[in-house]
Amino acid sequence: MSGADETERELEAWLQERGRPMPQYVLESSLESVARTSQVSPGGPFGIRWINRPLVALGAAAAVLLVAITAGPSVLDRFSLPAPGGVGSPSCAIAPPDLVGWWPGDGSADDIVGGRDGELIGGAAFAPGLVDEGFQLDGDGAFVDVADDPALDVGRRDFSVALWVWFDDTGGEQVIIEKWVQRYGEPAIGWTLTKLDTNAIGFFTEDGLGDGHGASSTPLGLPSRSWLYFVGRRTRGTVDIFMNGERIATASNSSAILDLTSDASLKFGHRGSPGDTPGSDDPNGYFLDGTVDEVQFIVGRAISDDEGRAIYRAGKAGTCKS
Repeated sequence: MSGADETERELEAWLQERGRPMPQYVLESSLESVARTSQVSPGGPFGIRWINRPLVALGAAAAVLLVAITAGPSVLDRFSLPAPGGVGSPSCAIAPPDLVGWWPGDGSADDIVGGRDGELIGGAAFAPGLVDEGFQLDGDGAFVDVADDPALDVGRRDFSVALWVWFDDTGGEQVIIEKWVQRYGEPAIGWTLTKLDTNAIGFFTEDGLGDGHGASSTPLGLPSRSWLYFVGRRTRGTVDIFMNGERIATASNSSAILDLTSDASLKFGHRGSPGDTPGSDDPNGYFLDGTVDEVQFIVGRAISDDEGRAIYRAGKAGTCKS
């Protein structure tokens, strides 16, 4: 098979697989081919207009790339290019130890390690995820609810939560995942990983007695319609937030480790409201608009930096399920 044929085959495979980054050598060879056979002038959807010479001179791979570029975001936003560092290793990542819950979202809300199955609420559904399927949430009432269980109460222990998120829209505050009771007349209790309305990411803990501890990133240029991998973790007196394998926020607290036990259910994509969370006073909902995939919950230890990066780099190969 010639180099051009191999490039064409790889590009066609990439176009069929939402979320996988384009192989670097395919991108480079396609752009080189376009550069050799095209001219650029102002205009077009990205501020440029490609003026191609005879299209056959481009080769099939470069031609497909050229069509995607000239068509603009309506074509390209299905095929998100990777964030720095990339994802897409051909091998699955080893599952972290001490998983107490793992909700892949592959056509069900089943917990494949702990048996604590979730429930789809308010029109939540399944959609293509990064790894097989994920939980599709509409930003307007849809979420996944996992009933309260002693195994899901972290108490004073270390813990971690990790998941992939695809935002259809990044506007407004959106809860990513939490086990939290928001009270107005008295302190909140639990933990929450949330995208704030500034597009900062926050990971906050409160013990219901007035003591709180959390970290928040600076406002981020969060892309919509791209897969992002988030980890929130507590290690003794330190909380960290990671995005795409890199730490984006950290904070240490020298006071006693907070007891985060609460009666709230574990929720993907929603702030508990008075109607679904006993003791909550918050009616806002803060529903996530997008898709959540491969939710993992670890109690008793914090996921390591290397474990998080390995899962991110595995990309759509996912975490090994056997």
